[in-house]
Amino acid sequence: MEDVTVIGAGASGLTAAINSARHGAKVLLIEKMDRVGKKLLATGNGRCNISNVKVSLSRYHGTCTHLLKSVMADYGGDATRRFFAEIGIEYRREEDRLYPYSLQASSVLDVLRYEVARQGVQCVTGCMVKDIIPGDSFSIQTSEGLFQSHRVILAAGGKASSKLGSAGEGYEIARKLGIRVSRLFPALVKLRCESPYLKRLAGVKVEQGVASVWVGQKMLRQEEGEILFTPDGLSGPPILQLSRCAAQGLAEKKEVLIILDLFPAMEEEQLFQMLKGRTQRLSYKTVEESFNGLLHKKLTPVLLAYTGLDGTRESGTLSNRELWILVKQMKGMKFPVTATGPWQEAQVTAGGIVAGEVTGTLEAKRYPGLFFSGEVLDIDGDCGGFNLQWAWSSGLLAGRNAAISIAK
Repeated sequence: MEDVTVIGAGASGLTAAINSARHGAKVLLIEKMDRVGKKLLATGNGRCNISNVKVSLSRYHGTCTHLLKSVMADYGGDATRRFFAEIGIEYRREEDRLYPYSLQASSVLDVLRYEVARQGVQCVTGCMVKDIIPGDSFSIQTSEGLFQSHRVILAAGGKASSKLGSAGEGYEIARKLGIRVSRLFPALVKLRCESPYLKRLAGVKVEQGVASVWVGQKMLRQEEGEILFTPDGLSGPPILQLSRCAAQGLAEKKEVLIILDLFPAMEEEQLFQMLKGRTQRLSYKTVEESFNGLLHKKLTPVLLAYTGLDGTRESGTLSNRELWILVKQMKGMKFPVTATGPWQEAQVTAGGIVAGEVTGTLEAKRYPGLFFSGEVLDIDGDCGGFNLQWAWSSGLLAGRNAAISIAK
């Protein structure tokens, strides 16, 4: 009989196991993959964006965001950074994002693995958990047989990047127990859009554009940064940040638009005056030629196609009305969103075990002794280390609380 069994050896499960063991528990860690922490190796493009110095409630979404207050009070950014410093991680800062000084996600996984071993945590890999059966203790049915445990922490992750680990098994285990799980959809993922010009724009980058997401005629959020055109849609950091709003809107069967401002540094009047001066100065060139040096050469014919203007005309013949048409398009290029990228391309899951099922200690309300941590809960963060911060913080808190609850 184990004191604490942790299901899932991702970022949250590893920290949960370590902290349970540090608080005196005999811990078993069960992982369905052949080795622990596979998804962690892919975070931050292999560099592991371990945290962010500006963690705040506004960077998280879902019904469980109220849990942040109690979780971060004990294991906020400072506490988790000390935890990693104690086991060997030094940090480097890039803007507000924190990375291991080695810039290797494998460094983070290695120090976690070493600490798991040092704390005497038993690991079973290649083991699929099928059911958790509550009673005086918990029976855990797996592909490798039955395990018994006084306490269980469900840290089985979400549905995103399923090849690297979880494919949503944690939600099914919860549902079998009668625990409510909200609608699930991919987040931090590229968006598929409807436009006849996307294949022509594939590979084009707008280095500093602004993207806004509109759902049902309402602008919900906007982000600035590098925007990438793909053969079937849009990607880049701003698009990933907006994807949760877009995915939720699509799930609710609402119209979703991404509107791009290609010249965010200029107000419309400034852009109009610049175009007017440019077309007069370059009046001997065609309209299309006059945009050389201003727009990516693949963007110009698409812009003209959207506006219906003839690119072979002399630029000096453009009227003020036609210049304003160009301005409106350059600062408001619309792309109807038809779908998100698939689960496999998503970085995180939106949705999960809902707020009403869990206490501030991360314990199941209807099953004392069962705890949750990480992505399995209905909370997801923006890009920039916020999701890993939640994984570390919730894992540490659930691990501690599971261990100390045994003595009560």
